[in-house]
Amino acid sequence: MNNRNVIRNFFNRLAPDWMDEDELAPVRDEIVRRSALSENRIILDAGCGKGVMVPHLLSTNPSRLLELDLSDEMIRLNRLRWEYDSRISFLCDDILTADLPVPDAVFIFNAYPHLLDKTALAKKLSDLLPADGTVVIAHSSGKDFINQIHHDSGACEMISIPLKSPLEEYEPYGKYFSLTDWEDSDRLYYMKLTRK
Repeated sequence: MNNRNVIRNFFNRLAPDWMDEDELAPVRDEIVRRSALSENRIILDAGCGKGVMVPHLLSTNPSRLLELDLSDEMIRLNRLRWEYDSRISFLCDDILTADLPVPDAVFIFNAYPHLLDKTALAKKLSDLLPADGTVVIAHSSGKDFINQIHHDSGACEMISIPLKSPLEEYEPYGKYFSLTDWEDSDRLYYMKLTRK
């Protein structure tokens, strides 16, 4: 079984019990606010899970929000929660191989360690986004906490790569993107990349 199927199966099993962590909603609000998206944009929410970022991203009044996840169970549950909004579409696919519309911004929230080929991801995002397009990579905790959770679970070794500092994670993106904002603190991991 390849890593893609292992990751899909892992998150399909977890999906029914996956929690939104409502107490972290202010951090998610800050991530979106800090990203400074203007209205009427097309946003790709990559690794969207059950849609925890949907209400925060909708606060920017996008013209379209595409929810993308490798796990069909996460997408199914996401659709049940948010299908009432006609601006939202749902796609179960791998970001590296999916045929996607051109977005103005890509958000990767609480999913980045599970995107194993960072070089291929940087290339895909550079091909996908227009000049001045935005990529936001964020977590509602710092890298040390995220890495500890993945280490302690044991099951995550095949499906994740430890998170590095924003400056280290920026390396494969450097020829395509500018790193315009970043933070790694106890409460937040944040990178904002702008397409050159």
